[in-house]
Amino acid sequence: TRLLEKTTYSYKIDTYESAESLLNALSTSSYDLFFLDILLDGMNGMDLARKIRSKTENAKIVFITSSIDYAVESYEVAPLHYLVKPVTVVNLDEAFRRFFETFSEQTTREETVLLKDTSNQTVAVAVSDIYYAEIMESKITVHTTSGTLSLRGRMDDLQKQLPKEHFYRCHRS
Repeated sequence: TRLLEKTTYSYKIDTYESAESLLNALSTSSYDLFFLDILLDGMNGMDLARKIRSKTENAKIVFITSSIDYAVESYEVAPLHYLVKPVTVVNLDEAFRRFFETFSEQTTREETVLLKDTSNQTVAVAVSDIYYAEIMESKITVHTTSGTLSLRGRMDDLQKQLPKEHFYRCHRS
């Protein structure tokens, strides 16, 4: 669509022949946006959307279907849009516009963690300001955009506070 051509976001489009093959792919891949038909062979699109929603709450779902019968029921999975075939470029552009709008809001919303430093003071740190953390002799040093922060404790405890999708622990030693 025209909006995809103009976007500055990088994207990849994957297609699947069945609901089952999409669900299998979700064990190794993650997606921000799903376009689903409701009338599928085997599992229907509503059941597929419920399974997607159970795996990820943040992904957006757009239904593209020839049936209006599931429009009210679709609210259970909070779709971004419900498009009835035949779909026009204008309809698709609107779906992408909504996606980019919510995606932008979601990524700019600041996540903050509260950390206790070595003097037992609580410090609020924006997750987006954290570069990495390291530990030596029970002293954790958190490297941020504004310098370093020293903490006492275990790396496991710090790791539990940070979003898994942004921070990875490369080793335990």
